[in-house]
Amino acid sequence: MNLLDDSIYVVVAVLAVAGLGGGAWLTSRTPRNLRGAALNGLVILVSSVLILAGVGLVLNRSNAWFEKPSDILGGAESKEEHQQKGAASDTFVREDAVTRTDTRALPALPAPGQRTQVFNVPTSVGNATWAVTVILPSGYFEPGEAQRAYPVLMAGHGMPGSTRQFQSVIDMATVGDQAVSQRKIAPFITVVPSLMPNGKDTECVHGPGGDTQVETWLARDVPAFVAERLRVVPQRSGWAWLGFSAGAWCGSMVTMRHPDRFSAAVSLGGYFRPAWTSKPPLNAQRLAGYDLVALAKTKPPRVALSVHSTRKDASSWASTKPFLESARAPMSVTAAIDSAGGHNFSVWRPQVPKGLAWLGAGVPGFKP
Repeated sequence: MNLLDDSIYVVVAVLAVAGLGGGAWLTSRTPRNLRGAALNGLVILVSSVLILAGVGLVLNRSNAWFEKPSDILGGAESKEEHQQKGAASDTFVREDAVTRTDTRALPALPAPGQRTQVFNVPTSVGNATWAVTVILPSGYFEPGEAQRAYPVLMAGHGMPGSTRQFQSVIDMATVGDQAVSQRKIAPFITVVPSLMPNGKDTECVHGPGGDTQVETWLARDVPAFVAERLRVVPQRSGWAWLGFSAGAWCGSMVTMRHPDRFSAAVSLGGYFRPAWTSKPPLNAQRLAGYDLVALAKTKPPRVALSVHSTRKDASSWASTKPFLESARAPMSVTAAIDSAGGHNFSVWRPQVPKGLAWLGAGVPGFKP
């Protein structure tokens, strides 16, 4: 059964009829005694499960989470196709030597000696402060590493979601440690900003109000705040993004619109045009500036992107396909496209180590 085909609505209709009609019919025929009350309770429970299953199938069809029932348990079997667009993957940046030391005296951290730090980072536009979680590399506090400068990986969670997604469904500390121990990437600092400030899904763009200027916060305020408190590589080749779904959109958008600060991004199940399904917070003229497909074709920035998507993931593939077709030098796009799989963590989780290895192989600040 393909859960993303339109035929799934037939199954939804059957479940609705069985849950509502069947439940009403059965409860009307049970005896009015203690045994009948118990049977009615069971019927109501089964009817509720059938109705919720139908709702789940509709939501799955709309969001392209899972293609097949087996994907829910173990992921999809698929064939991966690799593409290289734009500039060659090993020539997208020509940086000066990366600064690997930092001898500054820095402010005390909120949780001294702990790998996980939580900050409230103020915005430069408006008066808001939004949460940022920082995951430090395992050797950050070792005496022998006291003057080492680290590259910074900004990590974008999905929406709805929170920064804790990089401590739970994707354990970034463990995945990062493994990649470092295998010498696939240099030790790095993971910075996970909240992408839903005040509970608003802004898709990380500049909204119309003073409390929704998320792009400036991500591109300027958070990097400046981190650089003032942690030992970091200052060059743009030491700053990159990794994200999934809406977090991948944010990472790609901020990287492509701010190539002076970020040099690369890893997009897992992301998209390349804002995906508002209701009234957008931007007018058409301002919204056009966030069309990354057009930007890749007309004014490609000197950055590198690693893109993973599946042809069955409508949320991602609809804009990923034209983005790959539009990519031009000096931008470099390395793509891995699966033939199967939906919009879910079982597809994205195995791609995180590959994304880290890609950064370590081609981005100067992240090379081991």
